[in-house]
Amino acid sequence: MFEADPPLREVVACHCSQCRKTSGHYWSASSVPLERFHLIEDRGLDWYRSSPSAERGFCRDCGASLFWKPEGEARISFAAGALDGPTGLKTIAHIHKEDRGDYYEPEGPPCASQPAEELHGSCLCGANAFSVAGPMGDVGACHCGQCRKLSGHYSASFWAAEDSVTWTARETREYATRAAGGVVFVRNVALRCGFAPKMAAFRWRPAPLTAPPAAG
Repeated sequence: MFEADPPLREVVACHCSQCRKTSGHYWSASSVPLERFHLIEDRGLDWYRSSPSAERGFCRDCGASLFWKPEGEARISFAAGALDGPTGLKTIAHIHKEDRGDYYEPEGPPCASQPAEELHGSCLCGANAFSVAGPMGDVGACHCGQCRKLSGHYSASFWAAEDSVTWTARETREYATRAAGGVVFVRNVALRCGFAPKMAAFRWRPAPLTAPPAAG
């Protein structure tokens, strides 16, 4: 739990590969000087050195992506999706758009053509997280409170049959389904698109992501 004293910087959306791996899509953040940032409770909070120039704070209990703190600067960025209630903020910029995922445009998702047949994904540290042998569903976006808290913005995910997903280890599957990858519904699993490096073959559908019926 944290508090930030206003004024808060308007929201900046970052499309770099690190932010996409961390959040599962792209990361929208506000920022304040450190003297206006107050960490009320650090239960579950952990930090990951994602680069020589910054570290990222996340909740090891629920998997939420929370903070980005640059080295040597007296400021901290925090996920806009982690804020409770109306914020009064607006998105003023999209940065690192050249690193965006190929399944969307910063100003809106495009449509692609053919469904993918096989896919591999990895997490921020580079470890292989999963592989999927199709068929896979189209990309759906979820704006619910849980997805916003976990990802910092909204979650972009695609469906695959659970028996078509290969996890690197049991621990990877448990973390991915609970926090970083999605949610398992019966025999299907939703996987966050930010973990997949190549997504051009996917189509974006505007409807909310809902669990498909289980086979059999």
